[in-house]
Amino acid sequence: MLPVRYFHLVFTLPRELNELCLYYPREMYDLLFHSVWETMQEFGKTHKHLGAETGMIAVLHTWGQNLCLHPHIHCLVPSGGLTRQKKWRYSRTKGKYLYPVKALSEVFRGKFTDGLIKLGKNGIINHQQPFDANQKHLHPLYRRRWVVYAKQPVEGNEQIIEYLGQYVQRVAISNHRIKEVTGNNVTFSWFNYKTSKSDLMTLPGVEFLRRWTQHVLPEGFVKVRHYGILSCRNKKVALTIIREALNAEPPESTGGLKWFEVYRLTYGESPFLCPVCRKAEMVRVETFLPIRDGPSGNLS
Repeated sequence: MLPVRYFHLVFTLPRELNELCLYYPREMYDLLFHSVWETMQEFGKTHKHLGAETGMIAVLHTWGQNLCLHPHIHCLVPSGGLTRQKKWRYSRTKGKYLYPVKALSEVFRGKFTDGLIKLGKNGIINHQQPFDANQKHLHPLYRRRWVVYAKQPVEGNEQIIEYLGQYVQRVAISNHRIKEVTGNNVTFSWFNYKTSKSDLMTLPGVEFLRRWTQHVLPEGFVKVRHYGILSCRNKKVALTIIREALNAEPPESTGGLKWFEVYRLTYGESPFLCPVCRKAEMVRVETFLPIRDGPSGNLS
């Protein structure tokens, strides 16, 4: 992580696109990632906003608190970028915000709907209410409000990693939110953003499972992606240049230590420590490998 502020942006699809997301999840979510990055690139390369190559870490979420389908992407974006002269340039807003969110939402809407038109034209998806490329501004979906939300910037490497980890590791619902399971119903806690209050929701078991399975991504789909100066291809060179420009020390090397050795040095205890007695260490009894790692790729 760079010693700079990171901005947290959230790009959300209108609910009218939920049906297409259910029928064509891979195509729709790939388009969502692509449209978000194209939008960020356009603003980053525009001189009045930044005028530099930016980057982002993007995480796909498909759920809301009530487990209904709510596709959106969380983006963590550094507060600057790398110029063509290989110099670091900070955003022009002095850290107050990255780009104007209203303008971001309009560009995002344009790029996503252009992608929808292309997918429909190529016969990849079947939109019940197709777009007229020459008059797409008249389409009800285009006239719908598209939401881009900007949260307060995050500062400090430890805070950034902890903040990002909360979004990377999440699934549609965590165990601690499930309060009761009976023969027929499931009761769980949820936060109602309209009332800003926490509440309990009880659903029939079948409905709970229906909502849950909406968020199972296509096999092999990558839900965390890195772009620009933070991409796997560019970041080794780009981050070295940026740290030199900022007079920042590179991260300490682990010296070839194993992950559990680093954990022990960092936290002063073994990661294998029994969570019950907190004295003895757990030992590995057996390892179950994923089916795809087998020699034939399937069970025999």
